[in-house]
Amino acid sequence: MSADFGWGAAASGIALSGFFWSYAIGNVVVGPLVDRLEPRRAQTVGALFWCVCLVATSVAQSFAVLLGSRVLLGVAESPSQPIAVRSIRTFFREETIGSACVLGVALPVRCGPIVAFLAGGILVEYLGWRGTFLVLALVSLVAIPCWLSLYPGTSATIGREPSRV
Repeated sequence: MSADFGWGAAASGIALSGFFWSYAIGNVVVGPLVDRLEPRRAQTVGALFWCVCLVATSVAQSFAVLLGSRVLLGVAESPSQPIAVRSIRTFFREETIGSACVLGVALPVRCGPIVAFLAGGILVEYLGWRGTFLVLALVSLVAIPCWLSLYPGTSATIGREPSRV
């Protein structure tokens, strides 16, 4: 990206870090929204918004557009953690919540970046950074119907109803 836009280290750092600080702030804001929308709907909306942001990033031609799309990408991803925790609490029995958290939250958070950097590096090598963002958008679009087919409706609670706090 830096080479395509002719940016120095400072501009690159600002543009690329936009995702991380908006993700961190977004987590605080979207938690209550996830509770209102319920995880199935919240993840679907978040994933669709994520796809739009990925495409916007891939076609960005200026610093402002790239920074904006990266910031929105962080916002789009921010529901993922609250959705995972809420889903585990809702659909797993109390005695299995620890294992579900490891498999559904901790492991993906730790291993996801490793896989993403490896796969992303290969994709960038062959498709460029713009093509990589487009491939990620396409994969995400395919994942949405899979999510909807695998995620049970709210009436299919396996464990217990979430407590009202």
